[in-house]
Amino acid sequence: MADSGRRPSIRWAGIAFGALFALAATAGLVIALDEGILGAVQEWARPYAFSIGPSTGPFALVIALGVVILALAVVALVRRARKADRD
Repeated sequence: MADSGRRPSIRWAGIAFGALFALAATAGLVIALDEGILGAVQEWARPYAFSIGPSTGPFALVIALGVVILALAVVALVRRARKADRD
């Protein structure tokens, strides 16, 4: 194969989603391993944990979809900025 002189493209979506998953995993570990933080989170969540109704599922789905759209928008902005730097 001939070298075209171009560097391989960076998969920004993979980097962004990997960073989000790493952040979520780190937060989960910190909460699970520190009894003080775990107790605070349990006390905060107690009123919400027992007030789950029929509309909770669709609401959580809309929130999750919004987070995915936000992440995709950030990736698109980074890609556009990087493409503008190349030109």
